[in-house]
Amino acid sequence: MRSAFRSCLAAAGLTAAAIVPFQHTQEKRNVYCAALQQPKTKQQVFMWGRKDAFPGGNSINSTGNTAGNTTGNNTGNASGNTRVNTITANAQDDDIRGPTAVKFFEENQFKWKTFVFGPHFGVALAGNGDVYMWGSIRPTSEREIRQRLPTVYVLPFKLNCSGLKIDQIQCTRDKIYLLTNDGRVYVHANANGILQQQAGVTTTATVSQQQKLNGTGSGTAAVPHEGGNGNGSTGGSKQQVCVQVQGLPVPSMLLLQYNKVTQISAGHDHICFLTLNGEVYCSGDNTFGQCGIQPEEDEGQEVDNYVALNKLTFSEPHTKIKSISCGGRHTIALDTAGNAYAWGDDHKIQLNIGDTRTSSPVLVGSTWKEQLEKGYVGKNNALAAYGFYHRHLQHQPIKTIHPPQRDRPVPYPPASKVACGEDFSVFVHRDSPDWWEKVRETNALMCCGENVMGQCGRSLNHQQQTQMPVRLPRGHFTELLACGNSHCLSVLRNGTLYGWGNNKHGQVGTGPRGSVNPPRKVYLDGQPAREEQTPETVIIPGQPAPIPTPTPPTNEQKTDTNTPGGKITYVNCGFDNSVVVREVPV
Repeated sequence: MRSAFRSCLAAAGLTAAAIVPFQHTQEKRNVYCAALQQPKTKQQVFMWGRKDAFPGGNSINSTGNTAGNTTGNNTGNASGNTRVNTITANAQDDDIRGPTAVKFFEENQFKWKTFVFGPHFGVALAGNGDVYMWGSIRPTSEREIRQRLPTVYVLPFKLNCSGLKIDQIQCTRDKIYLLTNDGRVYVHANANGILQQQAGVTTTATVSQQQKLNGTGSGTAAVPHEGGNGNGSTGGSKQQVCVQVQGLPVPSMLLLQYNKVTQISAGHDHICFLTLNGEVYCSGDNTFGQCGIQPEEDEGQEVDNYVALNKLTFSEPHTKIKSISCGGRHTIALDTAGNAYAWGDDHKIQLNIGDTRTSSPVLVGSTWKEQLEKGYVGKNNALAAYGFYHRHLQHQPIKTIHPPQRDRPVPYPPASKVACGEDFSVFVHRDSPDWWEKVRETNALMCCGENVMGQCGRSLNHQQQTQMPVRLPRGHFTELLACGNSHCLSVLRNGTLYGWGNNKHGQVGTGPRGSVNPPRKVYLDGQPAREEQTPETVIIPGQPAPIPTPTPPTNEQKTDTNTPGGKITYVNCGFDNSVVVREVPV
């Protein structure tokens, strides 16, 4: 028995010294031997949406080979060699309108941890801390567009981070932020320049973007790291550098002053940093007060509302924030006391502080039946009021309102999670009684803000709406939630994937373009064909035809038709793209 146990541990790579403490315990032997017999899994990465941010555009099929009219194709591998496809601007204009497996990530099983998207590029974080990037370079100036210059698609390559071990990644329109394992934040402030350098091309916009990268007032102090083109070579041109963000707390040897950044979240042009002590810092564009400072008014002159770095203050003392989520131009934060704070743009009532569009009584209900039944409330309970000429924004954190008590004996508990789109917000609240066990727990998604394309997942009765529940299956429990510019993805406990919102670029993943509302199932392996049962019927002359017995519906809480043999472990949306990671047995 002992020799068999030693052989099992030796297969796991353990030394004889590690065997001694456990060799006298039969239970621990069984645990370790059982761990060796666990089935191995591999990751499948599915992406879809706007082709500009899809690896290789739509000229790359699921096997990673070029398809269609392509020129200038160079093959490469995960070591960082240049992989570029060049296609004409008018060729293959279709986006990727359904989940598509990306073989690059499946062939390179690096335990992919995070995927984020910009408007025309994407970034992936591997389990070992390496960062990979891909994207497209389109003509920008009128001259380049008139000349019909080709669009360049850069396939995934390893981003040179000079040995930094990255734990989190986020990106704005043109910047890539990296959070290291020790809580330090670095930034690549010219994503388009990195792609151009990798592809060996330049456009007229390169100079201005590079000046913004190295210019003053960027909020970052240059702590240069040796750049590279992804394969370790330096080349003859000026290399892109990774810059450390200054002014943020960094780890200290003093225990009483120990603090560091633990989470980052990015909007379109601003980013927020959450520290271990629950503090929030913001940087970037402050046109709508999204960095926590009163923005300067535009009085016919160009106003620079860029904020280098600002530490936010909250209305209640000793407020400790536990999570943050950035939308396009607003931010929602949850604290440890169960409160939610919001600041930034409120033009679409996305801050969840009530219907701030008017001070008049508000029509209640999301359907015409509810509106006829409840009518107008006698008072608008909005937490803020804007004058006729005032901008609808909050430059300081303000508490959000509680969700309406709809058919419940008690109010909803505080939100456990929040996700933000460009101009809408989704809050996750527990919906089941407190005494229910974990496996029976249910929750509800409460959405507010812009709804013109069905972003709020309920109906199209309101162009903007206050908090209303998303119409997911009754008794559901959402485990994973992500929002893009104007669409959302949700993974339920049984593994079913739902999507809703704007599907102009196929980012919802249900196929046809347009608005998807209410939520629909998204199938990773293609929508299964319906089995049409046509039983034989005998028609007797002069008698009405018999009515066939309908097939009983399946129980969505027990059946998982979306992920056979696998489990969705990660989902994310960014701008107009989506990604899902599924683990399947080998």
